[in-house]
Amino acid sequence: MDTAKPSQASPDFRDLQAGALANEGTGPLRRNGSARRRLLLVEDDESIRSAVCKVATEWLGIDVTVATNGRAAAMQLNAAPWDLLMTDILMPEMDGLELIRLARGLKSAPVIIAMSGGGSYGIDHLQVARIFGASFVLPKPFAAAELIEILRRAIFGGP
Repeated sequence: MDTAKPSQASPDFRDLQAGALANEGTGPLRRNGSARRRLLLVEDDESIRSAVCKVATEWLGIDVTVATNGRAAAMQLNAAPWDLLMTDILMPEMDGLELIRLARGLKSAPVIIAMSGGGSYGIDHLQVARIFGASFVLPKPFAAAELIEILRRAIFGGP
């Protein structure tokens, strides 16, 4: 299962601010000189949105578009092709599982990364996200290094 281990790091990635990570992977992630990758980030928590945007754009050179709920993301998914979809599971208006199902049905489906802070009623939301078609899952909270690894694997492939 492609799952990053949860860490005790806060979602604001203090390890980046403290300079704890070597910035050896800077620059746009491209495959054979192609254009920058496009990520649709769907997250209702502003602190997580901000941190993911910082890592994806500044460290990995990924173009990020943000949606704060599943319904807004569904409109974005239908309007243009995306390389990556990174979605929270529990959100207002349309949950991430429904969004994953919708994305999987697209002619040019993006690579899907599901993230969640846990489950409810004894349900592991990330396990269900896998069943619905998420390629990668990322438990919250996560560190910047975990996010970078998942994004690299989502773009370039690999276990």
